[in-house]
Amino acid sequence: MFKRRELAAQIAELTEEIEELRSEETSLIRGFGKEDATGMKEVKAEMAQSEARSGSYWESEQKYSRELDAEKAKFMETKARAGNLDRVELIAARMEIRPGKEQEAIQTIQRAIGREIYPHERENTAHDVDVMLDEEFLEIRYRAEQRYAQRGKQHEKKSWSQEWER
Repeated sequence: MFKRRELAAQIAELTEEIEELRSEETSLIRGFGKEDATGMKEVKAEMAQSEARSGSYWESEQKYSRELDAEKAKFMETKARAGNLDRVELIAARMEIRPGKEQEAIQTIQRAIGREIYPHERENTAHDVDVMLDEEFLEIRYRAEQRYAQRGKQHEKKSWSQEWER
């Protein structure tokens, strides 16, 4: 008798747990906007598709990130090699080349996105590139470098003339 009571209590407890689980399952299914468990197959399929898209987006991000890092590294290497060049000439060359390259980039972007770039987008992008390439104050640096170079030449002339007078 004692065992029967024990088993009956366990059955009642398990029955209660089953009812709680069914109630929880129903609320979860309704949370996904479905009426029954068969509708959950659609949800699972949608989740699998989303995960696959997410994976391809992540792969694309990684690919473009690697490409950007490689281009940055090339740029920094070129910039380091350019350190041996005359700074005034280098900045002048950069300022001369830049407008043409900007136009090429804008045309490439417009072809890629299929529409014209708005002026504010163009300005924001140009500023972002300036910051990334450390060219925010390129024209100001150019004028400062020119003044510095001119002062150096004037100083050389003075010292040479002073030496000659001795």
